[in-house]
Amino acid sequence: MKRLTFALILLMLAVPVIAQDIPVPAPHPATISSLEVETGAQGWVWASRYWAPPAEPKDLAGGRVQGQLGVGRWGFTAMGDVSGIPGSFDVQNVETYQSVEAHAAVHYNLFAAEGVQLGVAFGGGVALPLEVQDGVRPQTAHNGSIGAGVHVNGTRWWVYAMFGQVQALPGWGGMVKYQIALTDRTAAVGSISVGAEQLAVIHMGIAVRWF
Repeated sequence: MKRLTFALILLMLAVPVIAQDIPVPAPHPATISSLEVETGAQGWVWASRYWAPPAEPKDLAGGRVQGQLGVGRWGFTAMGDVSGIPGSFDVQNVETYQSVEAHAAVHYNLFAAEGVQLGVAFGGGVALPLEVQDGVRPQTAHNGSIGAGVHVNGTRWWVYAMFGQVQALPGWGGMVKYQIALTDRTAAVGSISVGAEQLAVIHMGIAVRWF
C-alpha cells in the first residue's frame, strides 16, 4: 500500500509539469454521431492494484502507449503496456509479477447513437513477466490471450468485452477491459477477467496522460 501511495503522489506531482510542457489537445466533440472510427494515439502512466486469488493483492506502477487507426467503420488498435500478470514458479504458489504486454484488436462499428458506438471486435495479446529466477520466468496458464466480443466507445471512454482464452487463467474465460476519463488528463483504467474454473484477475488503477 505504501508503494501505491508513493506512486500516486508522484503522478499528482507530475501533472503540472506535464501540462506545462505538452499542449492540451482540442476538446473531444460533445457526442459521436457517426459510425466512423477516429484515428489517434495516447500515452499513460498509472498506479494500479492487481488481485488474482489466491495470490495476495499487489500494487504496481506501470503505463500504456496506445494507438488507433480508423478506416471508415473499421478500427485497428495496438497497445503496449507495463502491467502485471499472475504466474508461478511453483504451482502451489501463485503471485502477481510485473510484466510487459503487447495487444492488438480490430473492431467494426455496427451502431451509433446518443454519443456511443457499438461494434464487434476480435483481438489478442501476450504478456511477458519480468521476474526471472535461475534463468526461468514464471509460468502462466497460456502463452497468450485471444478472443472475440464487443467494443463500446464513447467520447471519453471505451470498453472491450471479450470471450476466449485469457493468458493468466486456465481453460476458457472472459475479459472486460476499460478506460474511463475522469478529467482531460486522468482516467480510471483496469480489467476484470473471469475463468471457467471460477478464477479471477482484477486490475484497477488511476492513470495520468502524458501525450
